[in-house]
Amino acid sequence: MAETYGDEVEQSPGQYWHAQLEQAQKFFDKWQTRGKKVVRRYRDERDGTESLKKKFNILWSNIQVMQPSLYGRAAKPEVSRRYMDQDVIGRLASTMLERTIEYEVEQFPDFDAAMRGVVEDRLLPGRGIAWVRYAPNVVTQEPQESPEQEVAEEGAQITGKTEGSLKMQFSRIVGRLQQAVQVLILIVLLTRW
Repeated sequence: MAETYGDEVEQSPGQYWHAQLEQAQKFFDKWQTRGKKVVRRYRDERDGTESLKKKFNILWSNIQVMQPSLYGRAAKPEVSRRYMDQDVIGRLASTMLERTIEYEVEQFPDFDAAMRGVVEDRLLPGRGIAWVRYAPNVVTQEPQESPEQEVAEEGAQITGKTEGSLKMQFSRIVGRLQQAVQVLILIVLLTRW
């Protein structure tokens, strides 16, 4: 299953994407080194010979002044319909989605902490990006015999945890949005009958 990607060299998709990731890492290597130096300067991390000198960390002061102007508090979600027609289902869907997002942002403080980290990353190295990494934990279950059910369902149960700079529970949000979509589908079906 070797195909031609980019150049005329025949390679598999895995080899192509591995080469692309290496090329991106080389491209951003200088920028990341510079960003680490800026963060060291911000934290005032000096070695033993430099620590004897007294310095005023103006970078820290400037960042502390600019941070509240860029992000003071969590944004209030606003979901609206593109076309403001008399669509009852669309209005209900946008209201439900807005309330779901508002609940997630207010109930779980990790969103606010992640956004503050993004602003700090933007001000220091120069690129503020929130990363969400979903790492599934697959737990296999043995079939269970019960009197009511002769054949037990077997399979894998996926439980999720997030890691990285953004520690938001992505699977929880997706689950709530899926529930909202299921309710909307029921509403559509009931209004059509």
